[in-house]
Amino acid sequence: MGQLAYSRIDIPAGVTVTFSGSHPIQIRCTGSANIVGEISVAANGARSGPGAVSTGSGSSGVLYTSFLCGGSSQAASSGRHAGVYGSTFPFSLEGGSPGGHCFVYGQGDPFTPCTFLYAYFGGGGGGTLVLDADGVIDVSGTVNANGGAGSFYSGSGSGGSILLRGRSGLIVRGTVQARPGFAWPGSPPGPEHGYIRLDAYGQVPVVLGVLDPPAHVMRLPLLVEQEEPRLGMPWRLQVAAPAGDGVFLAAAFQPGSFTGPYGQVGIDLYNAITFAFLTMPVGTHDPIATFQMTMPANTAFAGVQIWTAGLDYFTAQQPRYTNTVFSVLR
Repeated sequence: MGQLAYSRIDIPAGVTVTFSGSHPIQIRCTGSANIVGEISVAANGARSGPGAVSTGSGSSGVLYTSFLCGGSSQAASSGRHAGVYGSTFPFSLEGGSPGGHCFVYGQGDPFTPCTFLYAYFGGGGGGTLVLDADGVIDVSGTVNANGGAGSFYSGSGSGGSILLRGRSGLIVRGTVQARPGFAWPGSPPGPEHGYIRLDAYGQVPVVLGVLDPPAHVMRLPLLVEQEEPRLGMPWRLQVAAPAGDGVFLAAAFQPGSFTGPYGQVGIDLYNAITFAFLTMPVGTHDPIATFQMTMPANTAFAGVQIWTAGLDYFTAQQPRYTNTVFSVLR
């Protein structure tokens, strides 16, 4: 099912690791991952990468080479992805989509004025790669989820999806790419890039190389407000952290600044109220836990300011504070 496990990953220079099949590639590594060569879920011409889908497939085109066919030629379109379907948070396992084929019709012989002659195949969609390592992920080579190129008449495939999570750190010195397939000048427009997300625990991923397209960069544990609190309405907070961890949530009515062994936190800890404990789900490629609370409907509370933060305390790593979220009750 595309799920692989290793104690350590080393891809030397000059070596390209590819995958077969249709399932998204999910790699769990208990040690470090050092990518000097290339790891690829990219499309290969018209063949899509593992994890590619048909959600944003380009439409087929038709080309008539003989006026005897009596039809109008229609261009194929390219595959779509980012901004059309999928997301980086939560990270979707849907990869890119293929470009449309172009079917050519013309006169086959004097007795067949219009028949199918051949097809220009569209480029495949880029695949999906999730690499989750307990150690450091160091990319000085290439991580590739590019779409496949079409032709002058057929569409190109959209870029795929990449999630790299280094629990002990993540550094990109080389290239991480989820680009659409090459589009010939004058060929069908519209191939779209894919998604890239970079995670590291307790620190921001370090990017010294090239990200194409730009990545969603996250420091774990992460606290996200799904929507601002409103009177009488549910208030939802999400926490992203390693699977199985336990995270406390606390709130205060004024900010603070405290730096300790668990990092820096931006709430008034001395007057904070611990209001929730979340256990991160296991068995998923992107552990996210959600807290929901219905806010009071009394208009006297309108305008109340809330500073919220979390502490990932029960973890195999060093306990760390989340970022601080500032909210105003409307």
